[in-house]
Amino acid sequence: MSRPKLDLLLSLAMTAGLGCLVVNAQTPGKEQGATLDQILAEVRDLRRLIESGAAGQNAQPVRMSLDTTGLPAIGAVSARFVIVEFTDYECPFCRQFHQLTYADLKQQYIDTGTVRFYSVNFPLEKHARALTVAQATQCAHDQRVFFALQDQIFANPERLDNGTMLAYAARIKMDQLLFRQCLESGKYISQIQQSVKSYLEKGVQGTPSFLVGKNTGTTIDGELITGAVPFGIFQKKLKEIR
Repeated sequence: MSRPKLDLLLSLAMTAGLGCLVVNAQTPGKEQGATLDQILAEVRDLRRLIESGAAGQNAQPVRMSLDTTGLPAIGAVSARFVIVEFTDYECPFCRQFHQLTYADLKQQYIDTGTVRFYSVNFPLEKHARALTVAQATQCAHDQRVFFALQDQIFANPERLDNGTMLAYAARIKMDQLLFRQCLESGKYISQIQQSVKSYLEKGVQGTPSFLVGKNTGTTIDGELITGAVPFGIFQKKLKEIR
């Protein structure tokens, strides 16, 4: 399949609000990020779920409460609304969200002080590099450059090895020694795994997912939306919040 056709496939998937769901993990990830075979496997999984009637998160969204203390965030603390993203760096739909939708959210809501945006690591077991890359972003969060590293990762999804993470660290002016030590120590692996387990119990079923609600402080109660939904869905949900 050509690159234009692949991009069209992902764009259509976004229009449908699809994502990488927590289903049977038959599809191994690749060392260098999402491949065409992996993307197609994700789409086939989703199609089977839809046809069997098992995928209906967007039709009946669940409510969820979350403590945002310590989570990476961008946007005004005093913003009226909050969006919490659950992401996996090997999920092609997460990448597509960041390439097609995130810029509009940032320009129209985050940068204007209307939305405070949090990003939560939710690496799926079927993606071989997702957990390690998630740890890299947590190490970047130690140096307050979580979103700078995340931008680099989503712009280059084929490169997810540690050497590339170290190159990104140099590019965004991180303390490379501290970052290397953090990355190679496995410092955040257990914490991320425990967080994923907790989020699963709360109702998160795939990536990307988004908790959308009113900003009430550190504990957010809102509606959970699963899938790489288009910008218009966020506009609609934010208007509905009272």
